[in-house]
Amino acid sequence: EIMLVTGVILSQGKEALAYATPKLIVTGADIKGGSVKAGDEFTMVLHLKNESKSKLNNITLKVSSEESMIITSSGSDTFYIENIEKEAETDVTLDLKTRGNLEQKNYTLNVSYTYEDNSRNTYEETAAVTVPVVQDSRATISEKRLTKSEVTVDGKTSLSFKINNTGKGSIYNVTSEITGETITDISTYTGTIDVGMSGTVDLSINAEKAGTDKINVKVTYEDAEEGFRIITAHGN
Repeated sequence: EIMLVTGVILSQGKEALAYATPKLIVTGADIKGGSVKAGDEFTMVLHLKNESKSKLNNITLKVSSEESMIITSSGSDTFYIENIEKEAETDVTLDLKTRGNLEQKNYTLNVSYTYEDNSRNTYEETAAVTVPVVQDSRATISEKRLTKSEVTVDGKTSLSFKINNTGKGSIYNVTSEITGETITDISTYTGTIDVGMSGTVDLSINAEKAGTDKINVKVTYEDAEEGFRIITAHGN
């Protein structure tokens, strides 16, 4: 996601007034891996394009973020490009890192840059690039309870348990599967569980045949990186 603020002429010779304002724009940005974990270093590639009919020179870029939530790994927040030919594109690689205590959400990296035309007129523009920050996901199963530990064939008992989100990011599409050799397999959908919250599962279990068996509980969910996670538990 890119927002571009139109250029402002900082200094200009009289002869430049007859020409169209040269434009250097940020056309996009790629983050290696697609998202960033809070506290990690990451690499971003900024795509620049000279939309002018002439070469642009002495391009200086400066990156910043609110409360230094995102900073450069090297310590220097300024980058220099000698020139970009007319209607040409170039990339700038930024090595960045995020603060470890950031919440899971999108943050903004501000890019301000100056450049000169062939008449040494100086221009300034800004762009804003979105950085999606994620936190490690983690979930546990607790408080597993059966209303009856022994049932007759075709009899029923109720199974209940809690799914606890103990990570630092929300988990999505939470689904529980209950299986066993002597029961009818069943599944249920919980949906989203926010940070620090729990989802309660309460199911009616049907005994299919005689025997002593363990009930298997498998919970699957997705995190902000759209990766599937699985947690399992067993009960008599």
